[in-house]
Order: sequence, then structure tokens, then C-alpha cells
Amino acid sequence: MTSGRIDLSLPESRYDRQERISWWDQDRLSNARVLVVGAGALGNEIVKNLALVGIGYLCVVDMDVVENANLSRCVFFSESDAGHSKAAALTQGARELNPELEADSRTVAVQELGIGFLLGFDLVIAGLDNREARRWINQGTRKLGLTWIDGAIEGLQGLV
Repeated sequence: MTSGRIDLSLPESRYDRQERISWWDQDRLSNARVLVVGAGALGNEIVKNLALVGIGYLCVVDMDVVENANLSRCVFFSESDAGHSKAAALTQGARELNPELEADSRTVAVQELGIGFLLGFDLVIAGLDNREARRWINQGTRKLGLTWIDGAIEGLQGLV
């Protein structure tokens, strides 16, 4: 970038438009490790956006399976996913959206993974409908000094 103008001679990469922002640090995103807890409607949107922006590693934790009722709200789920792990279906869809993404899943209640599991991440994002899991993540991230972003949807209202 020279004198406030965009240098159009740079080769375009997958993240070209965001890399042209002077303060953007794509390498930081590419090296980031993010845990997403909850693979429902909100989790689908969170994972979609993280995959598109170029997060390097993503792990999705959810103990549920895909149901037909999820299909109208979750972009990564299809009828063939019914009865299968939400977390696995979501990470598979994210890898298809961005083949550069390294993604893993756990089909378990997040509490069962133990507090030490959280240490492998730079950021924890939750989109849960479970108060016990939310409370556990809050306590764990606070004890470990990790950043936690919590989101919820109730009816037509959202909360972050």
C-alpha cells in the first residue's frame, strides 16, 4: 500500500481483500486455535465465519446429533447428516468451505473433556443452550485466563 492507495500489483490470495487492510494480520489468524462449543444454528454461523476469515485450527464440541428440525437453520447440515454428530458434520462442512482449515470435532459434553483441554486454544466461543456447560466454560476460562465469547439465541433475540 502506497500513500493510502491499494497496490493492485499484489497477487490475489484467498484472503486478498482482508490482507489489503493495513492493520490486518492474516498470519495471526492462520496460527490461531479456536474452540467452538455448540454446533447448532449459532455454532454453524460462527464456524462459517471463522472458516471464511482463515482461522488456522478449529475444534467443535457438541454432544448432539443432527435432527430434521436443524436443517432449516444450519447451513452445513443436510438430510444425509440426520442422526450423525453435529460437531462432525459441522467440521466436515467447514473443511469443504475452506480446505486450508484444520478442523477437529468432539461429540461429547464439553465438561467431560476437562479443564486442561481448554489450554490448547487461544479463544473459546460458545453458542450453547445449556446453562451447566456455559457455567463450566465460564469458570474454566476464567481460571486459565482465556478469552471466552458467549452467544445465545432465544426466539428472535440474540445475546453476546
